[in-house]
Amino acid sequence: MNRIVENILRFLIVVLLQVLVLNNIQFIPLCTPYIYVFFLLCLPVELPRWADILIGFATGVIMDCFCNTVGFHAFACTAVCYLRQLSIRWFVDNVDRLQGTPSAFSFLNFAAYIKYVVLLVLVHHGCVILLDAFTFHHLWWTLLQVIVSSAITIVVIVTYDIIRN
Repeated sequence: MNRIVENILRFLIVVLLQVLVLNNIQFIPLCTPYIYVFFLLCLPVELPRWADILIGFATGVIMDCFCNTVGFHAFACTAVCYLRQLSIRWFVDNVDRLQGTPSAFSFLNFAAYIKYVVLLVLVHHGCVILLDAFTFHHLWWTLLQVIVSSAITIVVIVTYDIIRN
């Protein structure tokens, strides 16, 4: 029961931080960090895949409601949760030893955690930003937005996770 409460609190904190602070701050024209994806990255490893995808979709729908988008976040979060357990299997040698929430210190090595975070944040930001642009007219600008937003989000997530542990 304690892990359920911890995940609910984590969800509330990152969504409120995203909606009330980060969505209203424009760092630079091509940067919109979406740190709420941290909640999806920290879901328990033992979670069934159907529950993982359902939580991702629900998180995306909630963010779509707050961000006034039409399914961009729902698609991106569902894609992240679909790939989450696969990426854990790709980057971690002995998946059976993993328990609880993935973090920089629960993975068997730090490099695997960085690969996990980078892949899923790039997938999420790529989906949201490419769907938002919905054109190939300024493709280089859009790809630059994906890279810069992802880089800032990755730095925030990894820094927070190192400080937390």
